[in-house]
Amino acid sequence: LRRADLLKGDPHQDPAVRVGKQKRIRSALSWALDNDQEAGLAAVVGLLAMVRGCGGFRPASKNYCGDDAIATCIAAFQGEPVELTEVRIRQTRPAQVGDSTIPKCRLLR
Repeated sequence: LRRADLLKGDPHQDPAVRVGKQKRIRSALSWALDNDQEAGLAAVVGLLAMVRGCGGFRPASKNYCGDDAIATCIAAFQGEPVELTEVRIRQTRPAQVGDSTIPKCRLLR
């Protein structure tokens, strides 16, 4: 979240409050939809790249997250300005001044 500049949307700002990773990511990405879509895109790209780098998308890897998890991730982003299709992510075009939505990304095998 720090790398993507989404700390403002992180509910874990107070060390006394314990918040799980999933809730932190969901909250920060929800915040980004309303406040900083470019930062949200950076977070999604970074998160997917980290999972990919650990073997989360390779069926032969011990870290493989599973077909169901991948299908759920793809379905979760349908209708959003981020396009996920298979296993590798790339930005399809750079952001331009005046864009009303964040640039699309495509997850490709």
